[in-house]
Amino acid sequence: MADSIRAAERRKQHRTALWAVPLFVAPAAGGVGYLTASVTSANAGLSVGLVLTVLALRRLYRNGGSTWARGAAGERRTARILRPLIWLGFGRWAVIHDFLIPGARAANGDHLIFGPFGLYYCDTKEWGAKNARVTLDRQGRLWYGRYPQQKTIETVLWEASRTSQALGHPVPAVIAVHHAPVPPGGLISGGVVIIQASELRRFLRDLPREPGWSRARIASAYRHARHVLRPAA
Repeated sequence: MADSIRAAERRKQHRTALWAVPLFVAPAAGGVGYLTASVTSANAGLSVGLVLTVLALRRLYRNGGSTWARGAAGERRTARILRPLIWLGFGRWAVIHDFLIPGARAANGDHLIFGPFGLYYCDTKEWGAKNARVTLDRQGRLWYGRYPQQKTIETVLWEASRTSQALGHPVPAVIAVHHAPVPPGGLISGGVVIIQASELRRFLRDLPREPGWSRARIASAYRHARHVLRPAA
């Protein structure tokens, strides 16, 4: 989904460049370059004109730095953390990344993990503000620095619940936080576990095994989920 948003942003930038370059960028760069050449040398004028053109194009094509883009980068990091479980798990692990939440028009789920414990939904948070810690208040409500995250907990629970209803199996939830420090061992708010992303593999390995979740059942549940859950893009 982030790639689709970025592609739409790039198309808009192309359309802007089609009229901005001939009308503004080229005349301005040429004019300043000509003035520079008349005062110094032709090479200096050419260099100044090229530098101004490059700076203008960089501004036209700058990345908007959207929340979607930052979130997608965090999801890719979480996917890399989970990858060794798949590669070295000998069929005991499987993951579906970036899927549409059943019954929702645009909401996407980050990671659905299959393992000896059954199913687990993982939501990635790219929280990178300097000096902002992840904490709980006395009422057990989650905070990221000075920002309350009750809405985040409600959203993650809703995403896990919709996924659970679609698959017919309980799907508890964990939030994997990148960058912002989470206390060792994690936190629990509203039934959702919040941990540092670097601890995600250990957290999953330490979950109690659920009887009956053999390699065959994990593979079967994964195939069923792939059929039920549509990819986000």
